[in-house]
Amino acid sequence: MGRLILVRHGQASAFTDDYDRLSELGRRQAELLGEWWKSRVSHVTAVYSGPLNRQRGTAEIVTENLRQNGMQIPETVILDGLREIEADRIMAHFDNVRKEHPDLEQLISAYSGSNDLEERGSIFQEYFERVMLLWAKGKIDSPEIESLSAFQKRVIASLEVILDSYREQGDVVVFSSAGPVTIMAGHLLGLDNFQTLELTFRLKNSSVTEFALISRGLVLQQFNCTGHLPPDMLTIR
Repeated sequence: MGRLILVRHGQASAFTDDYDRLSELGRRQAELLGEWWKSRVSHVTAVYSGPLNRQRGTAEIVTENLRQNGMQIPETVILDGLREIEADRIMAHFDNVRKEHPDLEQLISAYSGSNDLEERGSIFQEYFERVMLLWAKGKIDSPEIESLSAFQKRVIASLEVILDSYREQGDVVVFSSAGPVTIMAGHLLGLDNFQTLELTFRLKNSSVTEFALISRGLVLQQFNCTGHLPPDMLTIR
């Protein structure tokens, strides 16, 4: 029995000048995943990654860790279709029209008025989720913004490439981001767009989602697994 293993990248450098790089915590999350896999992964037949620095960086750390343990790991294949949706572009565009949504304006006010880091994080997450749901409904439309349908199309096309390359027993490992991982999982599970988005909002950094490749098809074995991380290293962003 083979496995399709989908990995979200380690924590990126949110709220800095260069989001698309692993934070120190993100690098450590990836290192711990590699350590954890030494006794759980034995035969990797293919490795894929999206093109973003945080995706490729996670793949490099994990695969190098396994190679140092004596495992034969194939070179990582980069698939552009596995890049994340440009959520920062969506959020920036929404700033121009947010006054049309008074309830979200209230969240911005609450965020600005709070001095508690945990509270500010919770407020921002709620704001982010609600903006992304508006995007999914087609309420944030611009030629500069990729639509949900276009996003799904390129991710699923990458999934088809990945599955077409599978020819034998073993593990196929894919390093990407929350959006592509849950688009692939939602597609395989037959979920609708909004069920899939809800999964996206819950996916933790460096988490593992795993499908068994059996004769009847793909069967979900675990979702959003973070067994390699201690509680104080669990992050969403």
